[in-house]
Amino acid sequence: MQKMPRSVWWIPPVILVAGAVGAISYYRANPMPAPAPTIRLATVTTTQVTTGSVSTGITATGTLRANRSASLAWSLAGQVAMVMVNQGDRVPAGQVLASIDPASSPVLLSAQASLKAAQQNLANLENVAAAQANAQMALLKAQTAVTSAQTALDNLTAMPTQEQIDGATAQVLVDEQAVNRAQAAYDTNAWRPENQRAPFLTILQTAIARENADKAALDALKNYKPDPVALAQDQANLAAAQAQLAAAQSNFDAAKNGPDPVKVAAAQATINSIQSTLAQQNITAPFAGVISVVKVKPGDRVVSGTAAFQMDDTSALYVDLQVPAVVIKKVALGQTVALTFAAIPAVSYTGTVAEIPPAGTLSGGASGFKVAVALAKVDAALKPGLPASARLITQQVNNILVVPSAAVATVGAQKVIYILANNLISPESVTVGLASDTQVEVSSPTLKAGDIVVTNPAALALAATSSNNPFFTSLFTALGMTKGSSGASSSIQVVN
Repeated sequence: MQKMPRSVWWIPPVILVAGAVGAISYYRANPMPAPAPTIRLATVTTTQVTTGSVSTGITATGTLRANRSASLAWSLAGQVAMVMVNQGDRVPAGQVLASIDPASSPVLLSAQASLKAAQQNLANLENVAAAQANAQMALLKAQTAVTSAQTALDNLTAMPTQEQIDGATAQVLVDEQAVNRAQAAYDTNAWRPENQRAPFLTILQTAIARENADKAALDALKNYKPDPVALAQDQANLAAAQAQLAAAQSNFDAAKNGPDPVKVAAAQATINSIQSTLAQQNITAPFAGVISVVKVKPGDRVVSGTAAFQMDDTSALYVDLQVPAVVIKKVALGQTVALTFAAIPAVSYTGTVAEIPPAGTLSGGASGFKVAVALAKVDAALKPGLPASARLITQQVNNILVVPSAAVATVGAQKVIYILANNLISPESVTVGLASDTQVEVSSPTLKAGDIVVTNPAALALAATSSNNPFFTSLFTALGMTKGSSGASSSIQVVN
């Protein structure tokens, strides 16, 4: 049986376009009620709108290091006598960590013997200074003794002055007058009984005795000669004092220049050198910190250069970041840095930029800068050498509404998030602000913290395409209709 040919209808494109526009206009003017598409709850992921911060920044990687580190090694050969610390111990600066048995080190034995001789040599030199002080004191004492002896001799040999003689002569004249008056009084009363004459006799005798004494003193002044015995004694005393002064002066002259400063300095340098050698018997902590590694134990035989300890000052910790040269201008001292460590999951740290080198380095053909970041806090989990990931904050806004970046969809020229409320998911137009890799700042007149937002909008598109009104759904999608558009429901029903 012969088949009939199939008729072919050709419709001009202009008519199709006109028909589509007409259909759109009709549905806008005469919206058709259509049931809301549905989506199963299990296919929707949500989170709450929160109030928080969003920041942008530069990412970099680096390594955690201590504030200071030191590898401590032996400087002498010998046998280890004691190890005073264990790994993990915290020690102050200057603490002895380990020591060598002096008997096992010829260098130490020789230094101990040399130290005694060097110290005695210095003591001998410095004793001259003590002798100088003693000589000066002896000189002053001798000078005082000479002055005293000379004064005594001068007093003994000094001749009477004319003034002294004139005074003594006048006194004798006064005495003679007193004798004459006493004699006249006695003579006047001589006729009286003896008991009545006695007072006048006493006065006369006293006047005569005084006159005789003053005459003897006048004669002594006129004929003065030093006592030979006293003179000889004073002269001997002066001679002895002068001899002592001469000796004291000689001793002082010999000691006044003190020890030779060049010899004293050389002697002290020798002692310092020997003491430095003896100090090498011990390994001491160069700063306060933690013993990270112990590589030695008592009884070990060591030589100069044998490693003994690794020590770290963990009072402050730094991460050395390698920052590309193209973004180094965005890095500033004091800039906040967010840090994470793969070895310490679920814990975030912060720090600040502490050092920016003036020049970069070339590595692998790329220029970069080694930027030091100081951690804000130190805890036991942080160990020098841990690799770190960092984000240097270049911009940050605080106290704003925040949603995951994945929650924001673009519908036409609008930014939209989808709010879940009362088992309905509805679009909400938002204004987008600062965005990070994972979060974005959003705002709208009705949006508030605590609203439930869908974080997988793509699942909603699947729900729309599965709607029992595909023509409406396609129009809704093409026109970017939002909540409140006339003629159709813009919500999605959530079902279990």
